Amino acid sequence: MAAELDPVVVTATRQAAPLSVLMADVTVIDREQIQRLGQGTITDLLGRQPGIQTSAYGGQGAATSFYVRGANSNQLKVLIDGIAINSIDPSGSPLRLLSLADVDRIEILRGPAATLYGADAIGGVIQIFTRQAQAGFAAQAHAGAGSHGTRKAGVELSGGNAQWRWQLGGNHHYSDGISAQRDGSNRDADDDSYRNNAVNAGLRYLASEDAEYGLSYRQARGLAEYDSGNTPADGDYNNRQAFDNSQWQLHAKHRLSPRWRSTVQFGGADDWQKDWSFNAWAFPPAEVVGAITTRNRELSWQNDIDLGHWGNALLAVEAERQRVSTTSAGYTHEPELENRSLLAGWGGSRGRLQWQLNARADDHQQYGNQSTGALSLGWALGGGWRAHASYGSAFKAPSVDQLYIDNPAWMLTGNPDLAPEKSRNRELGLRWGNSTQQLGVTWYLNRVSNLIDWVSDPVTWAGTYANVSQARMEGVTAQWRGNFGAFSPSLSYDWLDAENLDTGFALGRRARHKASAGLDWQHGPLQLGGEVLAVGRRWDYSNQTGNLAGYALLNLSASYALREDLQLQARLDNALDRDYQSIGGYGTPGRSAYLALRWSLR
Repeated sequence: MAAELDPVVVTATRQAAPLSVLMADVTVIDREQIQRLGQGTITDLLGRQPGIQTSAYGGQGAATSFYVRGANSNQLKVLIDGIAINSIDPSGSPLRLLSLADVDRIEILRGPAATLYGADAIGGVIQIFTRQAQAGFAAQAHAGAGSHGTRKAGVELSGGNAQWRWQLGGNHHYSDGISAQRDGSNRDADDDSYRNNAVNAGLRYLASEDAEYGLSYRQARGLAEYDSGNTPADGDYNNRQAFDNSQWQLHAKHRLSPRWRSTVQFGGADDWQKDWSFNAWAFPPAEVVGAITTRNRELSWQNDIDLGHWGNALLAVEAERQRVSTTSAGYTHEPELENRSLLAGWGGSRGRLQWQLNARADDHQQYGNQSTGALSLGWALGGGWRAHASYGSAFKAPSVDQLYIDNPAWMLTGNPDLAPEKSRNRELGLRWGNSTQQLGVTWYLNRVSNLIDWVSDPVTWAGTYANVSQARMEGVTAQWRGNFGAFSPSLSYDWLDAENLDTGFALGRRARHKASAGLDWQHGPLQLGGEVLAVGRRWDYSNQTGNLAGYALLNLSASYALREDLQLQARLDNALDRDYQSIGGYGTPGRSAYLALRWSLR
């Protein structure tokens, strides 16, 4: 089945709207695309999307950076059902460790969105929506196996009546993995395994047509191995990380009048990670074990108001708290940060003109008041063509590490006087669409100031964090999708010029060119798919030559409906077994196959 060409999107404006009328650069990944992922993870799925590049220190579960429009990984906001999960994780969030078993769709908003979602949304927002139970009993199960000792299995159950809806699920994902290092020795040369066990549950009560109450919970626990980097020199220690991340949410939705809807939401995200490593430089050399937990809590009240001919208004208040606790060396206390914010938005259309205006005020306990705004104007050109222009500001709050770390062993201290990183984004877009095709081209220019980096004394090597530089990210993202009966083709292309303005150097691990082409074909119970992903050369400071070669991967998929309720799925990634790197010196999978059965009862 082809992906829907004009899905309803929430993330772009915080209010539901068809993709075709949005003045934003958005991609929606539906449930079918997620199920066809095979043995891959969310890192693989996102790395194939327009406007996103990824780099990983090895295989599944390895530390991963997600660059949206060239922005740093920690300049990306990640939400699950509206609750932020960004943590002190060096990759910006535990995104790479999330289970996809209960995910209904993923919305990717490219471009600064701090006016809608607060700090950290300089590059964009990725919002994950989990499945909601419907009336009547339903059951789904899947089991599969593939290359690198990969095994997956899971069950999802749901049911209910006109008022009560419930859901319950669990899944298991294990892989022997690959060696994180390409040229490791001894234990660094062995495979680094990945294990992820996840559960989810939800309950909704529809008291009337005008009132709904609900709660949800999901948790993923597991272990990811990674190499020591031949430290000690013979690589005889097995570095690893255990993780336990969970998200929960309570909500109450009311229609207060025919034109006024109110949503109150309270939720949290906990990210616990424990690392085992070996310090060969200590005297005497010793094992190092440390754990760190990030706890996010968020309370929000959003009001959606229908203004009739004058469009729609949005009014929201939010309160957030992030607390870090650790058994690792390097913190003199357990920091806690609080932020309160007020958000207002107004969008609508008159004749050919369309507008969206948003403003936000944040009051952060560490850096005080911060105001952001965004304005988008669109124009219907006729014949299915639409153009838009937008300008918006965003900011990235200093991390807990940057503010409070105090590690004498590494001669590194935090800086509580850091200012937020700030960005100013300009954007022009052109869209065209009809019942069978959708085309979008977006140009953007994003300038970021007050970039935070580590600064050290050249004599003592003692260092701290400071606001030191500026960056410029300019690019073009073009996408085309079609649906012509049995055939569903797609094309995308990204051009990116990401530069540190102070040094004149390109930002590392971002390719100037990235392109993809896909084709799905369906005939009766048989569906076949193929995609080519091409990524250009990238500068990488961890590689001795300074550059990583470009590469192109061919991925194939197939599914066959054995019965109405039973489907056989197969996937072959990197079908031509290309050798490539996303980070110099670190491994990537070769040719990988996966075969699975999916059963559903409705």
